[in-house]
Amino acid sequence: MSYSYSIRRICTNQFYGINHTPKNEVHGKTRVTYFSRKQDAEKFASFMTNYMKRYGKVPKLYEYKEYEYTTDFTNDFVIHELETNNMNYMLGMYGLGFHKCEIVDDFVLCLDSGIEHVYEEYKINLLKNYLK
Repeated sequence: MSYSYSIRRICTNQFYGINHTPKNEVHGKTRVTYFSRKQDAEKFASFMTNYMKRYGKVPKLYEYKEYEYTTDFTNDFVIHELETNNMNYMLGMYGLGFHKCEIVDDFVLCLDSGIEHVYEEYKINLLKNYLK
């Protein structure tokens, strides 16, 4: 069983993700970035904390640079651990996609990307069972 590690702000339910809107479309597609190793998620969260303090905005994946301290993020972010299939399914329930990444030689590499399709009937049945 493989696990995925996503980065989430401490006081919200928002994960670090990428929103891309093609030129010929009105609505974009949001994909949550997660890492296949917890250490990589911690490194990126630490980088993100330092980047946001310095520039006041959230960094892109290609802007990654390794920092010496990998626990700098603990006041701002938490690493969310979930089994990979469950993570993809959870994101698919909300119409969100995923980017599975690893950090190799100071670069963030995207290993897999997509959107898990969840049938509308199943979403409705799940909601009905939840409300009972």
